[in-house]
Amino acid sequence: MRASRHGIRPGWVLLGIFSVFMVPILLFFGIFVGGLDNEESCHLTHHQTYDPEYRMAHPEHAGRNIFPLSNKCNADYDMVPFWMNPAIVGFALLAVGAFIVPPLRNRLAHNQGGPE
Repeated sequence: MRASRHGIRPGWVLLGIFSVFMVPILLFFGIFVGGLDNEESCHLTHHQTYDPEYRMAHPEHAGRNIFPLSNKCNADYDMVPFWMNPAIVGFALLAVGAFIVPPLRNRLAHNQGGPE
């Protein structure tokens, strides 16, 4: 793969763009994993008992936070998959790295008299 005149390879750009799009997509699906009616979703989709007392006592697990995502039916079952939060963080870091690391690496190589 050839580098552009700024020293960024197209693969890094595509990886960065893909990662930038994945973060809001994962957030959207994580926020709305329970649908509009959490009680119904717990019973019908996830086959779990809905515990409104637990959700009132623990608002951080009641689907009200943007991050970390959590939407629990009861104390033992979260409707948000376990991999969702690490994936969001990973894609966010990958997006930042894809657009920051190559130009910094090229600038450091240029300042040290490395190949252009």
